[in-house]
Amino acid sequence: MQTLDIKTMSAAQLRQAAELREQIENLERQLSDLGNGVAPKPARKKAKVKAKTADGSEAAPKNAVSLKDAVSAALKSNPPMSKDALLEAVQKSGYKFTAKDPKNSLNVVLYTNRETFAQNAEKHWTLK
Repeated sequence: MQTLDIKTMSAAQLRQAAELREQIENLERQLSDLGNGVAPKPARKKAKVKAKTADGSEAAPKNAVSLKDAVSAALKSNPPMSKDALLEAVQKSGYKFTAKDPKNSLNVVLYTNRETFAQNAEKHWTLK
């Protein structure tokens, strides 16, 4: 059996070596189980899982910017704004909400980022 020098192996070769090592360990376990009279367990395959929504359809693609960044950009161009106007501006910017009630997501961003966003006496939002 040949010993490999890890320092000279590429990332792909290292991944392949790890997969082979795992396969060998599974085969050794199965052989050991056969010798002990235990039925072998099938090897588990790593499943490629796609993100799904609650109804089983594929999840929406990710937005290019975070909701916090989208809100900040909207407030830079039109401060101060009501929550409804802010929600509309964020949606017009191309941000796609995946929640059933996007206003809840907006509330979370506004109220958990008080170092970034401020509310005035008229309940309109601005950047700090």
